[in-house]
Amino acid sequence: MTTRELSQLYYLTQEIKRARERLAELRTAAASAAAHITGMPRSNSASDRTAASAIRQADLEDTLDRKIELLETERIKLLTYINSIPDSLTRQIFQLRFEELLTYTQIVWRLGGGNTEWGIKKRIQRELARRNTEESA
Repeated sequence: MTTRELSQLYYLTQEIKRARERLAELRTAAASAAAHITGMPRSNSASDRTAASAIRQADLEDTLDRKIELLETERIKLLTYINSIPDSLTRQIFQLRFEELLTYTQIVWRLGGGNTEWGIKKRIQRELARRNTEESA
């Protein structure tokens, strides 16, 4: 696995967060538009906007569902990879960095024990290099 593959969880999480925010915005806009309905006849363009908004919401909900499924698939792959790391400290570092999405500084604070950001980064690099060497052999 590469750092890029391991980071997919982070990026998918960010995509899902933005999609949820956009969906909330669409729902709020639809609710405020509905509040202005007076029961008086209007042109067809208003209902077209309402229908278009409903379609955008449905499309976004479908996209969100697919991203959540992909996130779960990636999480399973990540956990399988992390659980296969033989060293306990390295396993914890990978879990904190790639599953819990902590920064290197946060990992240092969480682990304590004289660890440094540089040491955490190097441990990740060494483990990835070791695994890539094993896989290519």
